[in-house]
Amino acid sequence: MSSGLRQLLIKFNNLANPDGSALLCQGNTIVQAYVYGPVEVSSLKEKSEKASLFVNFKPKNSCNKYELRMELYENYIRSILESVIYLDLHPRTSISVILQEMQDDGCLLSTAVNSACCALIDAGIPMKCMMASVTGYINGDDINLDPCKEEIEENPGSSIVFTFESTENRLISITNDGDLTIDQIKNAIKVSSIAATEINNFYHDSMKKRFLMKQDD
Repeated sequence: MSSGLRQLLIKFNNLANPDGSALLCQGNTIVQAYVYGPVEVSSLKEKSEKASLFVNFKPKNSCNKYELRMELYENYIRSILESVIYLDLHPRTSISVILQEMQDDGCLLSTAVNSACCALIDAGIPMKCMMASVTGYINGDDINLDPCKEEIEENPGSSIVFTFESTENRLISITNDGDLTIDQIKNAIKVSSIAATEINNFYHDSMKKRFLMKQDD
């Protein structure tokens, strides 16, 4: 059983125009996330009780065969963000989260979720918690977390994506591709929750370094 995460690297505020941005690398999988908002919207798009949330996932190569996958990614990420962002604090406005695939070497969806979290932190968007996403490939009793494409090809299996919130490390979202037993899912949750804690610790350490650098400037 492999429970090791690939190396995580983050660069906050790397784009000038958005209200917040983050370039996140998980191994050789790289996603650029940036956030606009809260900003005023037209009366046709506004919601009187809360902010409207827009999520746009942009593949590295535009092709019709990617459209369904990108739509699934957008829906998954939007559902998570709607559950953690305090949208009711900014009625009649919009918050846009754009995710640009820079390089895919496996576990792209989890990397996108984590990149979105970092960009929202950078933008100062009020959230109930942070979120950490982990992908696992399960083949029998073997659970391979956060594998690269080569590892997936060498040991293919059913994939499953978990997203945990940071306050209690509670599972808030799950999606899978392939048949899995209840026991396989339970075992994967245990291992993934440990990895999610590592990711949340990475967020905290990265933010500390960023703010210390600001103070030095």
